[in-house]
Amino acid sequence: MIDAQLPHRIAALQRRPLTEALTNASNVAEARIGFALSGLSGDVLDAMKYTVAGGKAIRSFLALETARLHGINPVAAAGAAAAIECIHAYSLVHDDLPCMDDDDQRRGQPTVHRKWDEATAVLAGDGLQALAFELLVQIECDSSCQFPAAILFVRCQYTQIKTLKSKLEMASVLYQNSGFGVLRFHEVGPQGGKVFSPSSHHVTGWLAKHGRRDTPGCHFARGWIAGGLEAIFQYEPGHFVVDEQQCKMMRDEECLYTVNRRQK
Repeated sequence: MIDAQLPHRIAALQRRPLTEALTNASNVAEARIGFALSGLSGDVLDAMKYTVAGGKAIRSFLALETARLHGINPVAAAGAAAAIECIHAYSLVHDDLPCMDDDDQRRGQPTVHRKWDEATAVLAGDGLQALAFELLVQIECDSSCQFPAAILFVRCQYTQIKTLKSKLEMASVLYQNSGFGVLRFHEVGPQGGKVFSPSSHHVTGWLAKHGRRDTPGCHFARGWIAGGLEAIFQYEPGHFVVDEQQCKMMRDEECLYTVNRRQK
């Protein structure tokens, strides 16, 4: 019996002109991301979609083209193409932040923190990074190509870790392995506590470009600490308020954050 889909599969594996292939890659990645975010709404979701639109799509093109060269229908590689665009877009959003490059425009459009605000930009970048992993683990492939358990571990580990000490240690590991810097939690509990950071990617970038500042500037770390602790203690977003008491951008020896429950 002749496979009725065979002509379509052959056509999908044929080489396209570069300009057409780049346009197709952009459309595939944006469509896959849009589908993943469908049914959701809000400024953060709008900012995530805004961020991935309008790029050159070089990375998603390479993902789809690699699949094609190995005889894999690009449709099966859509998740990988979208994931790598999410990671790229996330890095741009965070690099544009005032605590980093402090850029006003990206791709000829206002940067996310200018179009919305700094908090929305931080959360949009975080969301894109998380979405990339979500897209990757949804890819259907042969068992010999399955992603290692480490990726799934990122998604569900907090529910399996029982002690607070272990959860805080895992939060520190995730922060450091993401390239953000080093966090040390001190006497942290459901009511709050203190967090120290002797090293930070954002601090290094700021000092290299702008030098010392007069006020604390590690806004990304404040948001990450608040969100991480809310996840650990299973509180609603906005439960914690994080203030930066010392900042290496001000030439303090290390960054010091105090965590308290938001007063209602």
